Amino acid sequence: MAKKWLLRLLALILAIVLLMCACAYLVDPYMQYRVRDNQYLLNSRLVTPGLIKNYDYDTVLIGSSMIQNTDMGLFREILGGKPLKITTGAISLTEIQKLTEKINEVGKAKHFYICLDQYLFAPEKWNDMDRFPDYLLDDSLRNDYRYLLGYETWMRFIPIDLGLSAAKKLGISLPEKFTRAMSIDALEDWRDDWTFGAEATLSLYSPPPQGTSFDPEATLTRMKTRFDEYISQLDFENGEYTFFFPPYSALYWNYAREAGNAETYLAFKAYAEGKLLECKNVRVFDFQNADFVTDLDNYKDYTHYAPEINDRMLGCFANGKYLVTAPTETEALIVKTDAQVTELLERYPQVPH
Repeated sequence: MAKKWLLRLLALILAIVLLMCACAYLVDPYMQYRVRDNQYLLNSRLVTPGLIKNYDYDTVLIGSSMIQNTDMGLFREILGGKPLKITTGAISLTEIQKLTEKINEVGKAKHFYICLDQYLFAPEKWNDMDRFPDYLLDDSLRNDYRYLLGYETWMRFIPIDLGLSAAKKLGISLPEKFTRAMSIDALEDWRDDWTFGAEATLSLYSPPPQGTSFDPEATLTRMKTRFDEYISQLDFENGEYTFFFPPYSALYWNYAREAGNAETYLAFKAYAEGKLLECKNVRVFDFQNADFVTDLDNYKDYTHYAPEINDRMLGCFANGKYLVTAPTETEALIVKTDAQVTELLERYPQVPH
């Protein structure tokens, strides 16, 4: 009797597990098996692997929060192609390398737009933060149980996704913030979460702490080494690459100058631009001395800019404005940046020192 009861219990557990797997497979909130746009609440850490494998694209836009407000419809209109935005906030170099490797393995992308944040290459300890689970990136079915029976799958996403689907079927109008969070094009778009403008930007600014040590020579050497390693892993023979330095405001460079690392970061940029220009099928854009970086109405803090700036950058990719055509000397970058910092401080004398 006890054996029969145990067998029935095991059969019931197995049936429940199989039912859960079937349900998760059909709902597929992480898009591991199929793509369904504007249906589920998206989380870049969890849906990006599935999008890389299953989305219809030939172009990828890769980067941090600097690219998250990019209007992908406008991208198609201006630059053409079938683009996919690959992003997560504060993305690490390890994550960029890992995702790029998977994109190349899948083999759909012919055009790469890659945002280069200088700080990614600077830390003394290698930034190996990796928030993209391997079991979602690989193509093995053996570990899919981690997804189909996962805690976040069942406790977070399936309930929310089914609720959102039910609301849509009932004709319930959802707030724009929710509909944006369900769009693949708007993945991680944060424009609705912040106020842009000089007042907001200056309210979040404080000068760097005093007394911190910084070794310019060691930092620059480290940044160059890591950059060389990074580009050595890219296949410039297959695909066209557009790298760009995002338009941090001149207030950022004021901070960097007071912190003592501005010249090091500019020297690294000069080095990186020179190395990239030696590569085949590569374009480099430098937006960090753009004419709008001294106007804090374009920003929410000293680095993050309004969606309109993302739109302007798309236009520049098309018309070649801010395209780097020859290596720039570090000294020239310093002179340009110092002039814009001076202009900023004249414009906003209330900047704290």
